[in-house]
Amino acid sequence: MSQRDVYDILVKLGGKATTSEIKAKAKEIYPNRTLYTYVVNRLKKMEVYGYVKKEEIDGETYWSVTDIPLR
Repeated sequence: MSQRDVYDILVKLGGKATTSEIKAKAKEIYPNRTLYTYVVNRLKKMEVYGYVKKEEIDGETYWSVTDIPLR
């Protein structure tokens, strides 16, 4: 399980999604892996490096990709 997996899921969701949506998609795409349990951890690490950004909108956490592509 890598940051790349989480990043790719976020891109597939249109580049912006809630934490819940990302977790649900991870569980759907990788049903035999525990990726969905590590989603927030990976997103926070990518946020530190500027690959994603977090926004709070109406009490919901949204993550979106930035202009910096994940290598």
